Amino acid sequence: MSEILGNKYKIVREIARSNDVVYEATNIQTGRRVALKELLIPANLVGKDRRDRIERFNREARATHRLNHPNIVTVYDYGEENGRYYIAMEFLEGNTLRNILQQRTALPVKEAVDITSQLLSALSHAHSHKVIHRDIKPDNIYILPGGQVKLTDFGIARLTEEASLTADGQIFGTPSYMSPEQIVGGALDERTDIFSTGVLLYEMIAGRKPFVGDSVVTITYNIMHNDPPRIPGISNSLEMVVNRAMAKEPLRRYSSADEMRRDLMRADVSMNALTSLSAPMQPLGGGSSFPQVPQSISPMPLNTPFSTSNPLAPPGSVPPVYSNPYNGAGGVYNPSGIYQTAAPTLYPGQTGFAPGPLPAAGTPFATTPPPLPPHHKDFQLSDNARTGLYVLMLILFISGALLGLIYLFNAAYANSQAQQELQSLTNTYNDGVQRYQMGDYQNAASRFQYVINHASDSMRNLKYSARTALAQTLNSEGVLAYQNRQYSDAEQYWDDVLALYDEMPNNLTSNDQKIMREVQDNLNQIPSSTGGNSDNPQITINPPPNTSLNSALEQAWHDYHQGERDFANGNYDAAQQDWLNAIQDAPGSQPAIQAANKLMDIPPVPPSTGL
Repeated sequence: MSEILGNKYKIVREIARSNDVVYEATNIQTGRRVALKELLIPANLVGKDRRDRIERFNREARATHRLNHPNIVTVYDYGEENGRYYIAMEFLEGNTLRNILQQRTALPVKEAVDITSQLLSALSHAHSHKVIHRDIKPDNIYILPGGQVKLTDFGIARLTEEASLTADGQIFGTPSYMSPEQIVGGALDERTDIFSTGVLLYEMIAGRKPFVGDSVVTITYNIMHNDPPRIPGISNSLEMVVNRAMAKEPLRRYSSADEMRRDLMRADVSMNALTSLSAPMQPLGGGSSFPQVPQSISPMPLNTPFSTSNPLAPPGSVPPVYSNPYNGAGGVYNPSGIYQTAAPTLYPGQTGFAPGPLPAAGTPFATTPPPLPPHHKDFQLSDNARTGLYVLMLILFISGALLGLIYLFNAAYANSQAQQELQSLTNTYNDGVQRYQMGDYQNAASRFQYVINHASDSMRNLKYSARTALAQTLNSEGVLAYQNRQYSDAEQYWDDVLALYDEMPNNLTSNDQKIMREVQDNLNQIPSSTGGNSDNPQITINPPPNTSLNSALEQAWHDYHQGERDFANGNYDAAQQDWLNAIQDAPGSQPAIQAANKLMDIPPVPPSTGL
């Protein structure tokens, strides 16, 4: 290629293409080698969608251009020429983390921690400049030949100081790395990047993604409701960093990239300390090694005569004098027998030496010691044996102390995990209550069922509360189905309530018994209704404790579902009116938000002239 874009970038070759196209190019004014990213706009993209696509590309350029950090790709320039929008950025050598993981599956822990640390440094800089990346994944991370990390592709980045381009309920991102709030189209802040970073760190260490499935629906469900499998072989402190980064609720995650980076660095040191326990112990006071515990103490050979000189003594020094109660001549016991030697050799049972006069020169030591007399049966260790015993006792003491500390740490960690699990399930239960109040029965029921499935025996009170709330939610769904003349669905909901109490028959409260009576009464109305009786039966709805139904919300949900039916039948005008009614019934509620999103699906009136 010899094409020139922006009056100064000569295109050399195409190097990548997806939603945009990326070229290798040269700045003809400076000779700098750059990566030139050009916006691709499909021909059928018109109107507001076209304008949003262009604005999103320009926002990427502005977001990246304002950032100046060694771990973020540098943007030199951006602009437009004859309807062609481009960004000129740093040309990166090396490879994406995605390609590296495909080749190596998993990375050593230290390498994964180093990459994550550099990424968190980049995110800290971006967040301080009001930029949320929203698409942290291995494809958007380059590893340069020297190991330097470069964060790229701010294509769906959010500039918090500018109006959002994403409508309520609209989702952008890569499913496997999206945070729970990103999946439901909720409000996003820096903590959504923290969640994605936790997913990335898990994948680098474990060699697999934490949340998997055979479809996008399964993956996103696992992100919302399930915990990832534990990673074997890593320290507890590193595991705690990964788990906190991937907490379902943003409030339980790290509040900033710097906070996570500090804990990650501490976890790396803690992990190395734990790993060193499997290596040979080092002395507590420094030095190269502990004194070795002697395996055995061997006496001097019995047929070796003692010397009158000490080869280790300084020149000219007088050799020490010792007393031996054995006579060297014939091995007869002689308390007055005195021998001179360079260093004493003790036989088993021998108590030591005492000073005395020297024997005649050249007198040999007995080749075989005689039996000890009764008053010499006490035993005394040599200095080397005593030192070895002390060291062995010290090792045993330190090992016991370490095992005790590890036990206490594991107990504290298990208690902390149990408290976190209880708090998480309580938050899920409260979220279900809020969704029930909004009339979002389907999602409320899934929250209560999740609590029932995951609450342990120690959380039985929470489990029974979730059972009551789920029963009431299913009852309410049955009422709505009945009101919409969906009698078979209503019957199924009410049957599910009774089945729920059959599975969990214990600790029934008066409220549970009341719900069961109401459901049974409602079920008794089904035959007469389907048999042609036009009178509506008296069906009651009793919400969970401390909640109340809002009639406006019920009407909003009714209008929303009616709009779905009209839209499916091709009656777009009626669907539009139904959804407008839902918005007017309960402004700002869940059905109103969903109705607003559905209004965007109504086909526009074809324009009389082209754009």
